[in-house]
Amino acid sequence: MTTLLLVGAAVGLYLFKDKVAEVLGTTVATPADVRAAILEMCSNHPSIYPPFAFAVAQLESGFRAGAVLDTRGRANLPAGTQQENSLGIFQVNVNPSRPVGQARIEQLRQEGHTPTDLLDPRVCAEFWAKHIAGPLIRRARSEGRTGDDVWFACRVWLFASTLDPEGETGQAKIRKFRPVFEAWKARLG
Repeated sequence: MTTLLLVGAAVGLYLFKDKVAEVLGTTVATPADVRAAILEMCSNHPSIYPPFAFAVAQLESGFRAGAVLDTRGRANLPAGTQQENSLGIFQVNVNPSRPVGQARIEQLRQEGHTPTDLLDPRVCAEFWAKHIAGPLIRRARSEGRTGDDVWFACRVWLFASTLDPEGETGQAKIRKFRPVFEAWKARLG
């Protein structure tokens, strides 16, 4: 009987998800919405290579538009890990107690958004393209990087702009990123 009730509740939530989202003041983004948002962003920002964007979104959020990673106030973080409050498909950090979070919040405010707007995949993708990926791509190219090296460097710098892509930590980040990136290159052609 309990199983039947749980299945009924799940079916009800699915059938009325848009109404539930409206009442809660949230949006319900489907995987198709996330894919469309990434493709639209890449179309609007041709310097962003679609396999790079898809690989980052997969690794950062698993394509979940409502993804939230909030470690503020946690004392048991691994050594060297800073607290964050990251939102959306690209996990944009908006922790107001960190300078990068303060800057992101101000950029959002200037565009008429709040941090929770990042849970909308289109808002998150556009913001990420303009304020995060775009500047990193320009940096990589200004350093003379070409081909996949542009995307590997950008992936490393997404963790910390001071990380050296050729260093031990940078290479470890690239080893984790490479198979996902290569799979998206094969899939998208």
